[in-house]
Amino acid sequence: MSDESHQVPKTWDHWWPRGIQRLWTNDRGYVRSVDRTEREEAKKPQKKKAERSHAVELEGHRIELNGPWTTSFESLFERIDNDAPKVLKELSTHLEGIEFRPRTVWKNLDLPRHQFWTLVMTVASMQIRSPRFRHFHGFCHPAFGGGWSNVLAKSNMQSAIRSFEEAKSFKALTPHVFLLRSSGEEFFFGDGSIDDAFRVFRRLRLKDGNWIPRFDGTSMISLTPNLAILLFLSSSDFDEEVRTCHMLDLPCSEVKSVNLALLAAFRERCYFRNLSPSLPNPWEMLGDYSTPDLAKLDVVLQCWSVLKNDHRR
Repeated sequence: MSDESHQVPKTWDHWWPRGIQRLWTNDRGYVRSVDRTEREEAKKPQKKKAERSHAVELEGHRIELNGPWTTSFESLFERIDNDAPKVLKELSTHLEGIEFRPRTVWKNLDLPRHQFWTLVMTVASMQIRSPRFRHFHGFCHPAFGGGWSNVLAKSNMQSAIRSFEEAKSFKALTPHVFLLRSSGEEFFFGDGSIDDAFRVFRRLRLKDGNWIPRFDGTSMISLTPNLAILLFLSSSDFDEEVRTCHMLDLPCSEVKSVNLALLAAFRERCYFRNLSPSLPNPWEMLGDYSTPDLAKLDVVLQCWSVLKNDHRR
């Protein structure tokens, strides 16, 4: 049997879902971006000519091996990519009915289960296929020659999203979601994000006689120009599903602090709908996939405080 019968068509794969990009378009339908050389680009999210869109990579989710072992794991992201834009639009409509009050915590938002888990899975899928995750998970062990391997990075991406789905199916996750809402200053998006929940994913724990992937940590990412999400993940020992969702309204000064932290976690490019009045030159602050000290972010501290009070009750 020839290798040609096993060929997987080459594709341009988005690491930032096209449907979510559309929520970042300006009045002319473009998503704007800038890199560290101060070069700006404006592109429309496209399906038929994906190579002309932002945040795509040729064969980004294709693992190229000899013969019949070449495979694509793009399908692992298809369902969440189809569901996320609709859920984010529905959520935005729902939040419009809640008055914006700076520094106010709206507790226990009554989100339908499907909406809640779509948000969590959206964060997981965007973190796992981000260039930042690819960068950190492509380094070979010195025993195997060291260096960075694109095949290893992709294999780890595939393993991570499958592991997260497995942990979810076993009800081995306790996600605590904080929606961070802005009414004026807009959030940035980039090729990295604040995350220590998905960067290490090969830990296992025993539950009900099964060894299950373990995910613990904090993740923060921008979903739309006016909505970011702070996700606290911990392992669950409960047989019933445990989940909470709160919302924190941020004044412009705190949105700026969040953007500064996010910029440090970017490396090559920052995406936006409109340039921030308080951060007109984001290229000057692009970092190197750094992880900022979350204990210094007032937003995170306030959310931690809410969680601690909830646990004391």
